[in-house]
Amino acid sequence: ALKVNTALSELDVTHNRIGPAGAAAIAAALTCNTSLLALSLRYNDIKTEGVVALAHALTTNATLTHLNLTFTGMDEAGVEALIGALEVNTALAGLQIQGHDVIPGALFDRITDLLCDPARAA
Repeated sequence: ALKVNTALSELDVTHNRIGPAGAAAIAAALTCNTSLLALSLRYNDIKTEGVVALAHALTTNATLTHLNLTFTGMDEAGVEALIGALEVNTALAGLQIQGHDVIPGALFDRITDLLCDPARAA
């Protein structure tokens, strides 16, 4: 339903026991969806596998502007996938990824640099 929905602009599925497969299904929908602006998956155990699927979707989705992945169980590979997505996606303006202590600060800094780069909005 999310693939073809043109009315929904925000989806918050916080604490819904969504795992990697559920995140992959949402990611597949994001590749086609043109109305969703904000998505919160915080406190779901989507792990790196789910984050990588979402990052892949961000390479083609041009409408999502805010994504909350706080406490989702990702590791460095998940953040690196998000960095790769942000290098091509210019729509995403807000990304929350707190609660992942195993991720080096340099990767957080790279995401901040990408999101704050004025050339992305051009």
